[in-house]
Amino acid sequence: MNIEDQRKEELEGFTLTLSGGVDGNHGTTERREYEFDVRIDDVRTDWQWFLIASSEIGSKDVVRYSDSRFLHLRLMHDFSDRVSFENFYQYGQAVYRLQKKRVLLGSGIRYVPAPNWRIGVSVMHE
Repeated sequence: MNIEDQRKEELEGFTLTLSGGVDGNHGTTERREYEFDVRIDDVRTDWQWFLIASSEIGSKDVVRYSDSRFLHLRLMHDFSDRVSFENFYQYGQAVYRLQKKRVLLGSGIRYVPAPNWRIGVSVMHE
C-alpha cells in the first residue's frame, strides 16, 4: 500500500470508514475468509491525522493459509502553507508471506515549493 496515495488533506473534518467481509463455502472443501478494514481521518486547519488498519484471516479445511494485519498511524502539523512536520507508526504482519512482523517508527519534515509538489526528508527506525 502506498501511504502517499492515502492522504486526504483536502477533506476537512472527521471521517470514519468501516468495512468487512465474510466469505466461504461448505462441501467437499471448507473454505472461510474474514476481512476487516477501518479508516479514520481527522483534518483540522493546522493538524491532521489518519489511521488505516486491516486484518485478514483465511482457512481451507481448517488449515490457515492467510493471516495478515496492517496498521498505519500518521500525525501531521502544518507550520505554514509550505512547511509541515509529521510522525508515523506502522505495523505489518503477514504470517504466510514470510513477514513475521514489521514495525516502523519515524518523523519527517515536508516542504511544498509549488502546488502538487512535495519534498520531504524523514528518519525512521525499523
